[in-house]
Amino acid sequence: MNKKVIAITGASGFLGKKIVRSLIKSYNLIIFSTQKFKNTHQIIYKKYSLDENYHKIFNSKKIEGVIHIATNYGRKNIEKKEVYLANYKIPNKIFNAFTKSDIKFFINTDTFYTIKNHSHLKNYIMSKKKFFFKINKFNYKEKRIINLKLFHLVGRNDNKDKFIPIIIRALKSNKLIKLNSPKNYIDFIHINDVVDLYLKIIKNIKHFKKGNRNIDVGTGKTYSVLKLVKSLKKSLKSDSKIIYLNQLNFKVFVAKKIKNLQKLWKPKYSFKKIIKDLSY
Repeated sequence: MNKKVIAITGASGFLGKKIVRSLIKSYNLIIFSTQKFKNTHQIIYKKYSLDENYHKIFNSKKIEGVIHIATNYGRKNIEKKEVYLANYKIPNKIFNAFTKSDIKFFINTDTFYTIKNHSHLKNYIMSKKKFFFKINKFNYKEKRIINLKLFHLVGRNDNKDKFIPIIIRALKSNKLIKLNSPKNYIDFIHINDVVDLYLKIIKNIKHFKKGNRNIDVGTGKTYSVLKLVKSLKKSLKSDSKIIYLNQLNFKVFVAKKIKNLQKLWKPKYSFKKIIKDLSY
């Protein structure tokens, strides 16, 4: 029996790698990536680029759905045009090809950062918002378009330049830690739970009504940045000193619970289990 085909972007990233490892067991994949993948009997590699002919690819292969994960945070002084290329222009071209194909569903990976302003991620946020508005502009009644707004994704082997990996390295080295917004309350969601959600959506895609659907992906519970760091410090038995800055202002970032989604999927990683997993 021939396996169904899924197209995916961002397969070399933190989340993308995990989803590819899980999907490859049951599906053949077309991977759009800036990093080259070896073509196998289960993987077809194509470049994540404006030059790629997505219309031709989508019409020449019988593809069940598209999962868009690729993103550029704009860190390390990356130019604005590069961020917009990765987060809007290329996804826009892929999405346009999807709307003109027979592909049944499109899953977009969104972020909680777009809820409130984060000045250090301005280009990232604006480009992600622009694509979000694009896919929600029209109601495609014959297709399923699902926007997953991920809250603070955590797990082992994340990008070393992100907040939690930086904190863990500092704690392991007993270095001084300065927290700019210790009273921010955030919904931390483990990567294994997120991967599980993607797989369940794909497997049960027919249970979702045709048209657009926006889903918050989190636990529905929040913990302060300070509690996270103190919990990691205790678990890692670190002697790091923590200095608190900007204690007066705080924000709350929490996922809205979706009743119908709870029948399909529930997070398995509690805050306590997340701390244990990160303390390796």
